[in-house]
Amino acid sequence: KMKADLDDVILQKGMGNVDSDVQFDGFLSKASDVAAPFFTAANSTREITMAGIHERDMFLSLSSAAVQAMAGVFVESWDDALVIKALDGLYNASQICLYFKLYDQFNEILSLLLGYAHDYVTSVTALLLSESLNDSDFSTEDFPPISKYFLAKLKSGQFKNPVVHFGPEDVVGSAAHRGLMSLDCALMLCKSNLSAINESW
Repeated sequence: KMKADLDDVILQKGMGNVDSDVQFDGFLSKASDVAAPFFTAANSTREITMAGIHERDMFLSLSSAAVQAMAGVFVESWDDALVIKALDGLYNASQICLYFKLYDQFNEILSLLLGYAHDYVTSVTALLLSESLNDSDFSTEDFPPISKYFLAKLKSGQFKNPVVHFGPEDVVGSAAHRGLMSLDCALMLCKSNLSAINESW
C-alpha cells in the first residue's frame, strides 16, 4: 500500500516513469541513518546526588498547585485506591518540605490534613449522637467498614509499608473513612516533626 501511494505521488509530481522500486528503496534507506540506541546496564552503579537549590526552587514553583490538586482528589474522589494515592502524595510533599526546610509549606499541608480530620470527627460525633437519639434515618450500619489496608498500617506503626501488598478488596472503605486516614497521617507527621510545627492548630 505504501509503495502504491508513493507511485501515485511520483506521477502527480510529473516525475514521469521513474523506477518505483529504486525510489521506494531510497525512501526507506533513511532508516539506516538512525543512531543505535544506548541502554544503561541493569547492574551499573547509579550515582545518587543530593537535591540542591535548583530542585528546591522547582519544588517551590510547583508545590502550591500540586498540593491543591492532590487535596482536591483526596476530598472529592470516591475511588478508594485513588484516595489512598492522593494521601500518599500529600505525605510525600510534606517530606520534601521537611527535606528543604520549607516549614511554612509543611504547616500548610498539616493544616489541610487536620482540617479534614476535624470534619470527619465532627460528622461521626453528630451521627452517633443523632443515632442515640433516634432522630436520624441514617445509621452507622450504612457506613462501610474501615479498610484492611488502614488497619494493617495502624498495626505496623508506619505510614508506608512497602513490604505489604494489598489487593483492591483490601482498600474498600478508604474513601468513606478518608478523614480518619487524614487524622492518622497528620498525627504521625506531628509526632515525628514537632520542631517543624509553627503553631498549635
